Amino acid sequence: MGTKTEDGQLAEIMLQHGIEWEKKGTYEKHLSVLDFEKKERAKEVAELEQTISGCKEELYDILHQHIAAGQETEQIRKEGEAIRQEVSDLGRLERHLGREQVQSIVERSKALE
Repeated sequence: MGTKTEDGQLAEIMLQHGIEWEKKGTYEKHLSVLDFEKKERAKEVAELEQTISGCKEELYDILHQHIAAGQETEQIRKEGEAIRQEVSDLGRLERHLGREQVQSIVERSKALE
């Protein structure tokens, strides 16, 4: 009588006890362990590359937001400087013409806007 393989012996014992061998389709007999591990590493690398790609897109979005925020900050700084200049000009005008005349000019200016 020939020798039985471990899987064969296990299958025979399971059959005697009414247990079925569930085939999940995960065994690829044509792949060696090394080939299987290479295949798994390739999957992991593909997933990591996809994650990296997503992170790069997020980084580009953040950089664009940062640039836009810097531009907005510069615009606000310029507007603030213009307002300070207007206040300074009004102060000089007020000293030269008097407070009541300046208020009258400001009110007329607002009415025109």
